[in-house]
Amino acid sequence: MFSVKKIILIITLFLATAPLLVQASYVSTGRDTQENPRTITDIPSEDYDELGYALLTENSNFVYYWQEDRDVLVITDKRNGYTWKTGLDVDPTMSRADQATICKDLKREYNTGQITYEEFDEGCAVSVDQITGTTTGPIQGNSLLYFEYYSKGGSDSVYTTSTVYSSYLKTLLYKVTSTLQKVNDDDSLWQFTVSAENLGVNEDLTLTIVATMTLTEDGFQLEVNNDDLSGTALPYLSSIGLATYLGAVGGIDYNFYTTPIISDTEFGDYDYVEEQREMIGGYSFVPDGAGALIRYRDNSVSLSKYQAYVYGGDPSQTTGTYRSWAGTYVPFKTASIPVYGMAHGNNQAAYVAYATSGDPYMYIISTPEENVYHYNYTHAKFKYNFLYEKLYTLDGDNPVSSISPTQNVFDINMNFDFLSGDGSTDSYPANYVGMALKYKDYLKSIGYLNDITTDNDDIGLRLDFLMADSESSIVGYQTQVATTAGDVEDILNQVIAAGITNISSGLIGWQDSGVTLGNPSKADFASSIGSKTTFKNLIQDFAEQGVDVSFYQDYFNISEEQITLYRNAAKHPAGWYTRIFTYEEPVSMFYYARPIKSIEWLNNQSDTFLGMGASSLTIDGVSSRLITDYTGDITYRTDAISLYQDSMALLKEEATMNLTSPNAYLFPYTDRYLQMDVYTTQYLIETDTVPFLQILLQGTMELYAIYSNFSFYTDSDVLRMIDYNVYPSFVVTKQPSFVLTDTNSSEYYSTEYVLYEDLIQSIYSRVNGALSSVINADWLNREVVELGVIRNTYSNGVTIIINYTDVLKTVDGHELTPESYLVLGGE
Repeated sequence: MFSVKKIILIITLFLATAPLLVQASYVSTGRDTQENPRTITDIPSEDYDELGYALLTENSNFVYYWQEDRDVLVITDKRNGYTWKTGLDVDPTMSRADQATICKDLKREYNTGQITYEEFDEGCAVSVDQITGTTTGPIQGNSLLYFEYYSKGGSDSVYTTSTVYSSYLKTLLYKVTSTLQKVNDDDSLWQFTVSAENLGVNEDLTLTIVATMTLTEDGFQLEVNNDDLSGTALPYLSSIGLATYLGAVGGIDYNFYTTPIISDTEFGDYDYVEEQREMIGGYSFVPDGAGALIRYRDNSVSLSKYQAYVYGGDPSQTTGTYRSWAGTYVPFKTASIPVYGMAHGNNQAAYVAYATSGDPYMYIISTPEENVYHYNYTHAKFKYNFLYEKLYTLDGDNPVSSISPTQNVFDINMNFDFLSGDGSTDSYPANYVGMALKYKDYLKSIGYLNDITTDNDDIGLRLDFLMADSESSIVGYQTQVATTAGDVEDILNQVIAAGITNISSGLIGWQDSGVTLGNPSKADFASSIGSKTTFKNLIQDFAEQGVDVSFYQDYFNISEEQITLYRNAAKHPAGWYTRIFTYEEPVSMFYYARPIKSIEWLNNQSDTFLGMGASSLTIDGVSSRLITDYTGDITYRTDAISLYQDSMALLKEEATMNLTSPNAYLFPYTDRYLQMDVYTTQYLIETDTVPFLQILLQGTMELYAIYSNFSFYTDSDVLRMIDYNVYPSFVVTKQPSFVLTDTNSSEYYSTEYVLYEDLIQSIYSRVNGALSSVINADWLNREVVELGVIRNTYSNGVTIIINYTDVLKTVDGHELTPESYLVLGGE
């Protein structure tokens, strides 16, 4: 379809004609007149009240204040009277240890007659907000911004990570100053500058971070441009975190009390009691899989925090070595969208936070209340540098812990939008549904999501075919065929004859050598599976019946047995090819394709597929994975994203795009979302699973669930498809699945079509019976009527009620039998 020169030319033309998705920046020269620098104005001292707060501005929805000593932005929502703070707003000079020292001194003075008991009690008997057991707790809880950096003493063998908070003021280790100033006399535009000195152990390093804060009708934005980072500590900068304690819930008060002198032997004393604050109702939302809620609790045991790298880990950066090992457990879910949020109360007050820049380097962290931190809080940080094991020997022995000599370069832009009430005034209820709808409207506004309509009266069915894979032989490998092109034709005809006509299919392992060893750089066909002509006829024959048949290909994971690694496999900063060891057979070691090669292969194969009459492409690997490639000129995650976007934008002009679990940056090019998560990783701190991702994407693309073959076919699972508005999908073979037992496809342990023929009809019929009534309608709300009973509301007047329980339920005057659904209303 494209030669290399044509690709470059077409991409260039596309960039020039697609202003919604890519905007060219004007490059200035010495012949230009530059923009004037910002005019910066300090907040006048008289603007601060007796408590240290200064009014910044007021708009139709919010009033904004600033607490200079504590670096806390205060936002009062005029719609509901609720006040949010970016920090805990506690006295930074006071901690439990500090107060204990004060009490100890006062006790001595009282017992020696220097002060009265009243003076002792007045100075000692106070309540202290104890964030952590350290004196830095109050500083940590207040700061609008923090940064982490790597340090190492002259005698240290490894780097350590230190954290500096913007409201540190001055400590034994660091001297930190922070200032908020008005920009260009605009009450809604502010510059927050943090400068730190004395960083490092044996080095006097400095770092300055300049952030821009914009106060909006929706909330506020924080922006940190890469050009606004400076100082000798910059090469050691690990990450920057923002608004850590915005909306934090919980806290423990240490209430100090005193006792007077009773006798000559019983002197005055002091002590304290811990008092856990009452947890308000609410939760944090994190984008784990479909979506997870973490309800606010007073935990009695220490629990691990949720921490996810948005768009998944980077094998070249998040693992310190060039090699990693796959676990034998179910893989963790990916945070495929750069968004999180917090809700206080029931439809009362909430916020949704999302990155509009810097998202490829974003971590989302949700910390539960436990023994160390006495608050529930959720925030984001952004990764600039990382530790890795540098190699100095050819055999890879004795690696040395090092920091990367090159940093990730990006701008941070975070939006914090506040929600109020039940959504009756603005369609954004103060809960996870409102968060999803608010973020959805943002993505629509920038062209990342667009509403679609269809003439189909029935929902879609995804029916993939596993065709072949390779197993070990006496010499090399041999191909095991589980499904031929002729088998695909027979099975599709049977499904159509049963009344299902809205079908799309992907052919997995269609090429010579099958799934694992098929070369992704070209299209090689094998007569034992299906010749090129046979597949061409298959595609065209079913296209006439409205059935879409496409070729599946993973363009990310490769093996040495499949293709040469030289110039094809991505390199780790250690200089070796990045790899992962698995417990699969016969191929157990996999590498990762260089992003530039992935796109080259995608274009080459697409040329063949579209030339055969295929109307769609099924893409895996690059749809959900990112890697930094250290071959020659570094290809960063942001570069890889641009490569993927440019290529898929062109392909979307010619084909329907079927993407497996795509990340947010590929949403504009996704027509069918395949293998959609309907669960979470199920971390201990996660209390609820919610269809946040489904609400976000519903009505903008077709959404297909994980394969029903593999323990996703019970009545409860069918109800979940209806509840989450996802369509069913299956992967089948003609032959029994044991044919592939000795191949890497052995994980597809149950695929024989005859075993699933009736189940396909049954599941499709039940899901279609509900979801066909809301085709082309918008999902407006999701409510928990009671535990196990869900009510979903759509824009066409349809309400779908789901009863997950095993007992009869009555909702809105209608009876629902156990494990059933009911469709009400509509045209």
